[in-house]
Amino acid sequence: MRTRIALGLLAIAVALHAQDRDQSLGPWVDGHYAQATGTTITGRIPFQNFSFSTASTSGGGLSIGYGFLPWLSAYVTVDNAGEQPFTQASGLFTSGSASFDQMDAGLRLQLPLHTAKLTPYGLLAYSSRAMSGNVAGLKGSPSQGPFATWGNGWTFGAGLEFFFSRAFTLDASWQQTSGTYERLEKPNNIVFSTGASSSTSSRFLAGVTWHAGPPGPNKPPIASSEPLEIGQQVRVHAGTRTVDGTIAAIDRDTLIVQRIVNDVPSQSEIPVACIGSVERQSEERPMGPYLVKGATIGGILGGFVAAFEIGGATTPPKTNSTAAGWIVGGAVVGGGVAALVNAIEDRYQPVPPLKRPTLSHDELEALCRSWNPLQ
Repeated sequence: MRTRIALGLLAIAVALHAQDRDQSLGPWVDGHYAQATGTTITGRIPFQNFSFSTASTSGGGLSIGYGFLPWLSAYVTVDNAGEQPFTQASGLFTSGSASFDQMDAGLRLQLPLHTAKLTPYGLLAYSSRAMSGNVAGLKGSPSQGPFATWGNGWTFGAGLEFFFSRAFTLDASWQQTSGTYERLEKPNNIVFSTGASSSTSSRFLAGVTWHAGPPGPNKPPIASSEPLEIGQQVRVHAGTRTVDGTIAAIDRDTLIVQRIVNDVPSQSEIPVACIGSVERQSEERPMGPYLVKGATIGGILGGFVAAFEIGGATTPPKTNSTAAGWIVGGAVVGGGVAALVNAIEDRYQPVPPLKRPTLSHDELEALCRSWNPLQ
């Protein structure tokens, strides 16, 4: 059923993607209030059944995402909710309280509405959940102390964004998570596999999202209408030959390009009639947008790793520190890769065709055969 819902949302999103907002592309950050419903966990450790239920609780969280397409974003969310007493507990312990942590790593399908400021969306994510707190009424010694339980699951949900400015939105969503709390640690620091049955919890999130917008041009550069000038760095394509260098002179019939061949300056006199196309080196692009893009994508990838590590941990996970470590580490690596790409990226852009002299076919063929780009 969930697969059908996800495929349906994807089909609608693809159909509507032409009605997009530019804000959906690029990085976004969301700070939100979280209200989580209670859940019941039942399971068994060796020689002992247990069951306990949590109360509804509230807290807050942070999400970072990146819109790769107008209708598709990848994101990670970290939520923390305050400690609340159990509403019932039996078997392993008789009372206690716990705080709640959850981390999601997934995809969000936006459905842009062309005539409104509203953008509904659906989401699907892999989730890690953890509870930690204190319990009492344990059989044996100690009779009370700290406890933790954790595991993984899947989250699906729907939300709505309202654009009250070009870059900021009010965001509200309902999300439901189903999965198992697979491990439990008792106060004597012994970790058990719980054999717990699946448990479901829901969250209502409401907050403000900042959309940074597209981080610089992602489309091929548009041909410049400005004429070529002496001193500009160019790449000239003439037949099967390509000449890179600096324009030394240009007239109606010849383009002279200054080159460095084996550390020795040389010139190529290229007949304008033989030139197929010319590309001019554009100005250096700002580093900032590349760093933002790389850091955001790297941080999200780090968040995906953190979610899987927390959900599958064999000892009580430190959700916040693990998530922060992977996200910050991923952001640093991503920013570094983006800086490297910016440094080595080809920055040549096409210019309009040069005006060619009128020649017959035989004259053109003889002329183009006669010039040598290595002279």
